[in-house]
Amino acid sequence: MGGARQRQRPRGGVRGGSASLGPAGGAALSGETCAVCRVRGRPPPRRPQDPRGWFQWYCRFYEGRRTDDDARQVSRWKGVAGSKGRWKRFLVNQCLRANAAFDDPGVSPVVRQTLLHWAYELTESDFREMAGV
Repeated sequence: MGGARQRQRPRGGVRGGSASLGPAGGAALSGETCAVCRVRGRPPPRRPQDPRGWFQWYCRFYEGRRTDDDARQVSRWKGVAGSKGRWKRFLVNQCLRANAAFDDPGVSPVVRQTLLHWAYELTESDFREMAGV
């Protein structure tokens, strides 16, 4: 293998999820139950008040509910699609590199879908603002 690092997998495979190397070199699993997360010392993937995750929180927030979790969730959204959001900035840069329109579906369709999951769609005004046009 020429010294290439082998991807490690848990013995016996992973049931109900996929495995990859975490930052500390251990297996990070997706699709684990909350009980498995607690046993391994990780927080459960979702908050009890919104067991279906971010979208459920967003719907309830939109309807007027306010909780202690709001600041964390708004911060997460800003990091993805806010004025300096990572994925929004990435999409704008990809459009510029491809010399394509802001709404060209051929430019980064996976990132566009990610932004849609976060309730954001790139607009021409946002594109112009970030591109400095």
